[in-house]
Amino acid sequence: MKVYVSGYGVLSSLGNSAPELFNSLIEGRSAVREIEAWKFIQGLHCHLGAPVRPYETNSLPRLARRTMSPMSEMSALAAKQALALAGQKSEEMDFSRSAMTIGSTTGSPLGLEEYFKKFHDNNGVQGQSGTSFFKVMNHSVAANTAVALGFNGAVISPSSACATSAQSAIQGWEMIKSGLYDVVICGGADELHYLSTAVFDSV
Repeated sequence: MKVYVSGYGVLSSLGNSAPELFNSLIEGRSAVREIEAWKFIQGLHCHLGAPVRPYETNSLPRLARRTMSPMSEMSALAAKQALALAGQKSEEMDFSRSAMTIGSTTGSPLGLEEYFKKFHDNNGVQGQSGTSFFKVMNHSVAANTAVALGFNGAVISPSSACATSAQSAIQGWEMIKSGLYDVVICGGADELHYLSTAVFDSV
């Protein structure tokens, strides 16, 4: 059985669509810049990053946005691009033959920082948002993307650091090749955050 990539989408520092990203790469552009806010973090030696370009979330359901961190938003928007290019509507899929495998390195670093800052400041769990958990759980990106798309098929959330998106794509290929599914939405998303940078910057 052959497996085809019929749609793709992206939000990135070099463009918020696949053609825009590809053209930026061909033209040799760089989106790396100094992150001023990082200069005030003690012990952090790297102050360089490539933030995603600004994007709108209006096309995502309002109720779904309540539980989404930026990485979940980016994943859902990229998935919408991919489905549109493939001529697919998630609500019209045969969910018994469709799956989603989308992952991330961790739950939202921004959400984790906000949660533990409140925990520290309040000396307990008082004042936490009821939606916090849905932003920081390890399968946050996959779960939130599925909800935003109205997807009710099997949802899997791999996590293998920088290789997560590649693992998702390979897993999607294997799931179709095996004959278990006809369509698999696969990919990954992570936020630019100093906590992730600090892991590589430790001395």
